[in-house]
Amino acid sequence: MKYFYFVDQKRAFLLALVFGCLLSLSQEPLANPYIIFFVLPIIGYLWTRKIHNIRSSFTFGWAFGIGYFSCTLFWIVSPFLVKPDETAFLAPFALFAMGVGLGLLWAIAFIFPMLNIFRKSIKERLLLLALSLTLTEFVRSFLFTGFPWAMISTAFVDVPIGQTLAIFGPYWLNGIIFLFGLWSISSWSSFFLSLLCFTIIFVYGVIRVEPVDELLYHSLNVRIVQPNIPQQDKWKKDYQEASLNRLIKLSEKTHGKADVVIWPETAVTTFFTDNSDILGRIVKSNGGITIFGARRYDNKENELFNSAVLLNSQGDLEGIYDKKHLVPFGEFVPLGQIMMNWGFKGLATNGIIGFTPGNSDRIFDLAGLPPLLVTICYEIIFSSELSNTSTGAEWILNITNDAWFGTFSGPQQHLIQARARAIEQGLPVVRAANTGISAVIDPYGRVLSRIEQGLQGRLDVKLPREIGRTLYSTVGASYWNFSLFFIIALTTCMCLKFRLKKYVSSKCTISAF
Repeated sequence: MKYFYFVDQKRAFLLALVFGCLLSLSQEPLANPYIIFFVLPIIGYLWTRKIHNIRSSFTFGWAFGIGYFSCTLFWIVSPFLVKPDETAFLAPFALFAMGVGLGLLWAIAFIFPMLNIFRKSIKERLLLLALSLTLTEFVRSFLFTGFPWAMISTAFVDVPIGQTLAIFGPYWLNGIIFLFGLWSISSWSSFFLSLLCFTIIFVYGVIRVEPVDELLYHSLNVRIVQPNIPQQDKWKKDYQEASLNRLIKLSEKTHGKADVVIWPETAVTTFFTDNSDILGRIVKSNGGITIFGARRYDNKENELFNSAVLLNSQGDLEGIYDKKHLVPFGEFVPLGQIMMNWGFKGLATNGIIGFTPGNSDRIFDLAGLPPLLVTICYEIIFSSELSNTSTGAEWILNITNDAWFGTFSGPQQHLIQARARAIEQGLPVVRAANTGISAVIDPYGRVLSRIEQGLQGRLDVKLPREIGRTLYSTVGASYWNFSLFFIIALTTCMCLKFRLKKYVSSKCTISAF
């Protein structure tokens, strides 16, 4: 740390931006989580030694957040390049808005410990900074419909530390990483305490996974189909028949017996309720239970839904799940009627109307099929929503169209979050994507089979069995989140109470004289 001794305040802001960019290396596609233990101590050192007022702390935190979110979420430009003539001009604004907007939350977190009532020792300031960063990461998971993408905790899914998600979920792990990552530079005792904490959770992860030599499997034969249909061609009318034929050809029973065939999000590009012939063709070819994604239009209510459809082996419609958590500016537009009057209807609506959030049950329970929890696209990133609805499910299905996310980092980051949900719930995850990355994930978050992005193909696999409810899923996300919020509030109040007590004592002493 002595190398930063002569760094002035202006250079500290620049370094915050640089180290924010370095922090993004912890996420996919480079996926080096241990860089976090290099970046956080340096940020803690620069902040405590070089930043001395609220304004500079705000700017420092903002620079750190802009660096991290701009680099991590660079894929956000990809949806705007699907139709470059119409929306490409919005791409830089989208990246700017994400980097600056989410960075602003971190800037606010850096303000909190600088308030006069909290300006104490380095240890206490770093403690409050860790708590406020943990709280802002929690807030961004729910604010404006929520966006818990690229949280610090998900970077550890590939290493033993990530197995602690099964104990207390992503937000607690965020807090532990922030706390001991920042606190480690305050003193040698704090360094060794941080080292001990990370060693314990690392060893826990090793112990949890290493004895698992063989997984148990259902007798169910699952076929996952990845058609790899280019997004720019997907909704063209003259391409719809070719798309359906490709899906059918990849799925047909001549390839071998499949008890359930799974197609990705919006695999069927016509309104299947208006064309019963499509359902007959699908079942005749597949020969078993079929789950596919499609748009569903309700003529009576003039509503459009992004749906998952379940057909039994006779071709009867057994269940429909309508996506509940929609993508802002993709599937619906905030202030929708006003924006629609300006001609903007959302990137994924195909120019019809914005999607309507559904209210159907997430659980599909059909004879011959273990009960499954259905998620569509980025619904898989919402840990709390899955935890609160997973009771009774034996596996999680995620159908998605990751063609929207480009090829650089979006699909990889989407997959890593599906793996985090598997660890948290102790349930296998089956993932069918239009193009990359389709996969089967075991209850420990390990990828058993996959089809890489940019390829078409199928996976014929046995469905892994669940391993029993984890502590996180048993207690429930709501209780874990409440307890985290309570501890943050209690710790903050304890610091505040100590300060006021000292202040009152000094006033009484002065009055006595």
